[in-house]
Amino acid sequence: MVRFYLSGLACLLILFGCSAEATEGFSLEERDGVVHAINSETTVWTPEEAPVRFELEQTFGVLDEPEEAMLAGTTSVVVGNDDVVYLLDRGNHRLVAFNPDGTVRWSEGREGEGPGEFQNAFTAAPGPADDLFVVNQSGQRWERWSHEGELMESYDAGRIEGGGFFLSPVGFHNGTLIASSSAMGEEPMRILQIDLDALAVVDTLIERPLDFELPEFFGYGLSNRLEGDHLWLADVTSYTLEEYHALTGERVRMLERTDEYGLVPPGIYVGDEGGRMATFSRLATPLWLEDHLLVHSHWPTNLTDPSAHVRRQVRDQSVPEITSNAAIDLFTSEGQLRGRILWEGLQQAGIGRPVTVGSDGKLYTTTDDPFPQVRRYAVHLDQ
Repeated sequence: MVRFYLSGLACLLILFGCSAEATEGFSLEERDGVVHAINSETTVWTPEEAPVRFELEQTFGVLDEPEEAMLAGTTSVVVGNDDVVYLLDRGNHRLVAFNPDGTVRWSEGREGEGPGEFQNAFTAAPGPADDLFVVNQSGQRWERWSHEGELMESYDAGRIEGGGFFLSPVGFHNGTLIASSSAMGEEPMRILQIDLDALAVVDTLIERPLDFELPEFFGYGLSNRLEGDHLWLADVTSYTLEEYHALTGERVRMLERTDEYGLVPPGIYVGDEGGRMATFSRLATPLWLEDHLLVHSHWPTNLTDPSAHVRRQVRDQSVPEITSNAAIDLFTSEGQLRGRILWEGLQQAGIGRPVTVGSDGKLYTTTDDPFPQVRRYAVHLDQ
């Protein structure tokens, strides 16, 4: 599988040493035991001319009827081995399971703070044993749900010893929970191993400072994704993707684009009127697709000073409407950028925001256009 090939590639480069130029505009360099895949040139495609074609197979969610299939804002998607789609319908305070043909399998939950109820639930992820792990109550309550829609266990996440600020699950590795703790002020972001039975941090795997100044009492977390034995983090202001070993926290690879300048830090303002933070760009962590990596991003095209923009918003002063571009970048397994599919004037790719890949290699995206839905695509890739 690709994941083990990547690990082997990293080990070979580290063992023998490498600063080899693969092609013009791409190099692999080993520095202090970390493989740097550096891309300095970009081929830009329109969606029509790209060597990858997204064939829409199925949508999940409807505009009006049946009512149980209407969504009101999807934040997380989990695809089972049987291609059943489980999603957190945050706006309707419920978990919904869709059959592969788009019909509703079951729907559970309602607004509230009791067992089986949801209030500001924002994440659903694969659980430790063919189940779902849900972050509820603004992160204060974590829950395990069966694939049949039964609430199995509930954890008081606010009592996790040593958890830090805004602790959020990343995923499970061999039954052990890995979670991220957001950076706050001068404190770095952390990736932690959690013992759910003891409600305590077992180990700190990664400490990652931000590359911009974060005032006291403001928190920020980097995009992260657990894939097999490896964990990815995405930077904020530069196009840098970092790959770590999930068991040890050892960084093994950095995937970089040195020609990318569109990403901007969050806009932050603190004054007599109060404080506010807003994000205007995003770099997502990679999704595996066959032997390639897909990376989604969006960035503003008419914003030079994000903090000044937020300051004017806080003071009720006029601000220009932000315009954005979105892209999906296609990398080979060793980190070479084949090219970028560009959607001008959009905040997400025209196919929706890629969120996961099913066991059958199908790509799943979320979108609110023309109404909230999840889409399943068959992906055809020219080698």
